[in-house]
Amino acid sequence: MSPPPGWAYKNPDSRWACPALPVRKPGKANAWRQTIDFRPVNALTVPLAGGMTNYDTHLEDVRDKEHKQTAGFIKSFLQAPLAAESQECQSYMTADGDVVTPARLQQRSVDSSLQSSNPMRR
Repeated sequence: MSPPPGWAYKNPDSRWACPALPVRKPGKANAWRQTIDFRPVNALTVPLAGGMTNYDTHLEDVRDKEHKQTAGFIKSFLQAPLAAESQECQSYMTADGDVVTPARLQQRSVDSSLQSSNPMRR
């Protein structure tokens, strides 16, 4: 499955690419998911300290509200937009040898979960 247009692009001139690793989905013989080995990126990432979302508090905030919205955390592989200067180090190589550079932060691409949870609070 390809990301939506504008969320990633082929980048044959990239000087950086992490390996894409297929991993079998649990309980499915012929179903795979793409993972990317971001350990080289994580080794260069400055960790951020911060608090995690307290979902009990947020659930209390929406009690008795008429309109509610859900967020698909399971399918949230691509997150917040990445600054142009941060995109190349998130590049990965596909099995076909193409280097793909995402324009959005990929889930679990950094050590801190704050990049995933903070945009969901808004």
